[in-house]
Formats: sequence, structure tokens, C-alpha cells
Amino acid sequence: MRRALAQLARHSLVVSRPRGGWVVEARQRTQGFDRMQTFSQWAESIGRVPGGRIAHRDRRPADAREAHALGVRLGEPLLAFTRVRTLDGADVMVERSTWAPWVTPVIDVMPDDVDSTTRALAREGIAVTTGSHRIEAVPASSEDAELLGVRRSSPLLQVERTIATREGRIVELGVDRYRSGAIAFEVTAGVSGRAIV
Repeated sequence: MRRALAQLARHSLVVSRPRGGWVVEARQRTQGFDRMQTFSQWAESIGRVPGGRIAHRDRRPADAREAHALGVRLGEPLLAFTRVRTLDGADVMVERSTWAPWVTPVIDVMPDDVDSTTRALAREGIAVTTGSHRIEAVPASSEDAELLGVRRSSPLLQVERTIATREGRIVELGVDRYRSGAIAFEVTAGVSGRAIV
């Protein structure tokens, strides 16, 4: 019985919840790209309860990509955190965020169980309205495996994000890693109205 449940869990068909036993997972959780939507907004839109906990925070030197994107010096200390995101209490994603220095004072005082960093920023007058996303499959690192309760090298869906204000001021550089079966992204494409010559 244990082997069968473990096999089903590996295929994201069931999940074990602490003190809750085994629960069948809903199959299709799709998020579109037709508008800017945070994890919490998406979860609430499909009737799920989002949550999360910051596993650790640190200040580390900006690498070349971060320095260029955020307009800071190479090696300048940046606030970063790793957060485990949940749906209905189940761990589904590891979120790694690096914050622009201008929003650090707001992020610094957020509690570890903050439900939505975007809402907390909005309460301080910082409205996040745009984002670019790069999506790829990656193997779980040792830290991912420990935080999500999966095997090391298990397939995860990675979403690399750059989030900004309406004026184009970058707020966050993020990398989200979702458990297999946690989410699917949907893109609708059409034919351009311009004539092809």
C-alpha cells in the first residue's frame, strides 16, 4: 500500500498532508499570460488557499545579471529570500526572490508567513503591474528536494521572472520552481493583422 501511494505521489496524483492523510490532487491548474497575475491572485481565482513561509533571508553580493538589471554595482549587497509557497497547505513551489534596493525597507519588515509580497508592497504605494517570464524544465536541487519533499533531480517547472512597476522600475528578480503537476501555463497566440510582403 505504501509503495502504491508513493508511486501515485511521484506522478502528482495524490499528496500526503501532515495529520491529514493522503489526498487526491486536482489535475489541471492552468495560469494564462493574458494579464499580470501573482501566485496568490491565481490561486484565489481557482478557489484555492495560497500560503507560504520564508525559509531563509540573506544579503548577498549582486552578480553581473542582477547588477545590470537593477542598476547597481557588481557585488553590491542585495536582499534575497527563499520562500516555500503552498496551495491548501500543500507545498507546491520554491520561490527565490532578489529585491531591488529601493524596496528593501518594505521587504525587510515583512513577516516570514506573509501571504502576498505584492499586496504588502501595494499597501506601501508600490504597485507591481508588469512582468516577463521565462519557463523551462529543470531538475530539483538538493535544497529544492528538501523544501518540497521530492527526490533530488525530480523534474520541476522553473519560471524565471522580472517584475516591475508601470513605469518600468524593476522591483524583483525571481525564480520559481513548481512541483510536477502543480501548475500549467497557457499562452494564446494569434495571427498578426499586418500584411506579409
